[in-house]
Amino acid sequence: MGQDFFKYLPSEITIDILARLCIQAIISCKLVCKPWLDLLTTSEFVKLHLSKSVPRLAICQPESVSKRYKIIEFVNELSDEDNGNIFNFDFPFRVPLLSSANGLLLMQKFESEPFICNPVIREYITLLSPRPTHAMVFFERYGFGVSKMSGDYKVVRIFIEGLPPNDQIGCQVYTIGTRLWRKIAFVNPQKLYNRIAVFLDGNLHWTESKGSSWRIRSLDLET
Repeated sequence: MGQDFFKYLPSEITIDILARLCIQAIISCKLVCKPWLDLLTTSEFVKLHLSKSVPRLAICQPESVSKRYKIIEFVNELSDEDNGNIFNFDFPFRVPLLSSANGLLLMQKFESEPFICNPVIREYITLLSPRPTHAMVFFERYGFGVSKMSGDYKVVRIFIEGLPPNDQIGCQVYTIGTRLWRKIAFVNPQKLYNRIAVFLDGNLHWTESKGSSWRIRSLDLET
């Protein structure tokens, strides 16, 4: 077949072949040559690989001081025996997971700007700070998802800033690539319980306490 076989193969065929590989193999393929590295970082490849991938979960280790996460792959929905650990990945410091979408993790170190991490390729981007300079933040929740219509990745921030009676309650949306937080209407968020927002079917979901009962509050990323 020769070493130059893939060199002259059309890129769409190469992408289709690589998209059928497991994550560990894809990581190795990024080191083969620069053309493959460029192919594996295109949005077309990411979408194709996601369409062929089985569900996965990123799970923080239970130790209170752990800096390690692990990826679990659900190979067989009917049996726990076939579900395996793909790999572990470590951070230089303990970072809470705030939300995730399509294998990307939204995380934030204490009192720092949030960032989006791709644990597979070990890369991340830091988002523009959503807070005014020297703002006092009393409440903050984040969510991360992708628009089903446009394919844009969006970060949502729900917050309470400042001192009463001049405190500001609101919600901001950041579309990746725009470097701009825009404000949208949102009702009082103080009863949002959990820090982690679940992205499902185009919506972000938080649990909310209401007296002795619980309910789910959701935000539609399209509207």
